[in-house]
Amino acid sequence: MKIYNKNIYFNSILSVIYWVTGIFVVQLLTHTPKTSAGEKSVIVIQSQNIEAYNQVVKGFKSGCKKNNITVEKIYDLKGYPDEGKEIVTSIAKKENHPDLIFTIGILATSLAKEQFPETPIIFSMVINYDRFDLKRPNISGISAESSIEKQFHTLTEILGDKLNIGVLYDPYKTGHSVSYALDYSTGIRNISIIKEEVYSTEEISRALKNLVQKRINALWLLPDSTIITHKSLSIIFKTALDNNIPVFCTSDSLVKYGALFSVSADYFNTGLQAAEISNSVLKNSTGNSLGIVQPDDVIITINKKLAEKYAVDISQLQLRKDVKWYLDN
Repeated sequence: MKIYNKNIYFNSILSVIYWVTGIFVVQLLTHTPKTSAGEKSVIVIQSQNIEAYNQVVKGFKSGCKKNNITVEKIYDLKGYPDEGKEIVTSIAKKENHPDLIFTIGILATSLAKEQFPETPIIFSMVINYDRFDLKRPNISGISAESSIEKQFHTLTEILGDKLNIGVLYDPYKTGHSVSYALDYSTGIRNISIIKEEVYSTEEISRALKNLVQKRINALWLLPDSTIITHKSLSIIFKTALDNNIPVFCTSDSLVKYGALFSVSADYFNTGLQAAEISNSVLKNSTGNSLGIVQPDDVIITINKKLAEKYAVDISQLQLRKDVKWYLDN
């Protein structure tokens, strides 16, 4: 009887061992590692949690999925430089670095540039990227601004092709954009650019007065921190409205404050574009930079009430999928 009980006990233990071993073997054979052979992993670092950046992230994740690229983690720096530096530094101290880093906004991009001098970096949503020394062997990127060609093409679609375009700018910040636009406009009949240099916000009223006296019929508002301040925007939009001068820009957020229209990057598609660039970089064994490009796709945002005020014919744009309408003013 005792022998029988011992055999039962022994067989029970043996069955448990076989059962546990069987589960382990099945899990081992069926488990898929987070990053399989041939699959690359990236991390995303965004400067802060805002809707535009979140749309870029969504597009990037979608594009990565199609290209068999694993997004290991998304870090949000919440707009805080000191805390952001701690986060990025802690990532850099890890033993295993990601195959590539995708950054959104200048805070994330500048910190990644400092901490990862060799890891491939793709940046996005950096305004006036030329100011931040981002042309490095390991850095590629997508400009935050739509191309001047697309801006001016949209301008002629909306306002016609006989234009005296005024522009305020700080030569140290957006001089390169104005120089490029001047070269580009020389090949376009009936379009001229009238520029006014501004080195401080105190000079804006004077510069605007000069542009009005030179009979401009459109005002190009650049993403220039000398020009765009809370105080100066009030002056600019009031002067433009009083003198019947439509304002155009590259920021959709300014349309509700007084710009007639903006030509801005399509944020979701910017993410998709970044994923494609990432795929190309990762396929290149050197991981070298593929340069900095303009957004492939743009969104045109139009203030409908201002269009009515300026008597602008926008009927040809009503059914366009790349056009958004702002109705309040």
